[in-house]
Amino acid sequence: MNKYNVQRVDYKDVEEWILNKHYAKRRCNVMFAFALFKGLEVVGVCTLGMPPTPFLSKLFEKGTYLELNRLVTNELMEKNALSFFVGKILRDIGNYCVVSYADPNNGHNGYIYQATNWIYTGAGRVNQKDKRGVNKFFYNGKEFHERHIPETMSKLGFYIDKKKTKNENWTSNGGEIIPQKRKHRYFYVCGDKSFKRKNIKIIKNHFNVYDYPKGDNTNYDASYEIKNKYIQHKLF
Repeated sequence: MNKYNVQRVDYKDVEEWILNKHYAKRRCNVMFAFALFKGLEVVGVCTLGMPPTPFLSKLFEKGTYLELNRLVTNELMEKNALSFFVGKILRDIGNYCVVSYADPNNGHNGYIYQATNWIYTGAGRVNQKDKRGVNKFFYNGKEFHERHIPETMSKLGFYIDKKKTKNENWTSNGGEIIPQKRKHRYFYVCGDKSFKRKNIKIIKNHFNVYDYPKGDNTNYDASYEIKNKYIQHKLF
């Protein structure tokens, strides 16, 4: 992997990757952004930020947890380039508990996390007492996040029947709901030995640990041609 190197970069310089090349095509909370360089050209991007769920604050100390929330590279990369990229970030970022998810609805099992020895804790919400289903909400062809559906219905001027559930009100106003499979959840603890030991114990005390899931992966279309291929990097 001598032809590759990993550097921290400004998010604004790689936002084009997040909004156009990653399958989610939407912004996320970013505290750290990294680029995989091949020579002077950026060939991959990874971002980490604050997880949207507050539940992790009950498990880990403040300021010690992150979500790896975007990971994307050019198509037809060499076999080990992605594991080199992720592994380098995990080794250098410092003392953090990192959570990430693989979405089976997009054909992902999390093989990159398996290749870099993450802890697999099953599929579902971080708060294991939360048994709600997982759905995608659409209206007029646009997707809306489930967490914000009550506010969204108000903004859209939906008629709200108080005798109906949130989902029933959504569909009765012309919205569509598509049930989803729960995402695969992985943890990785970075940093020194004492930090790792302490937080791996926390993870294993709170979650069941399972064998890695298997199945066919589906590669999404990442053929978008990045315009800003050459950017400045920061020192770690």
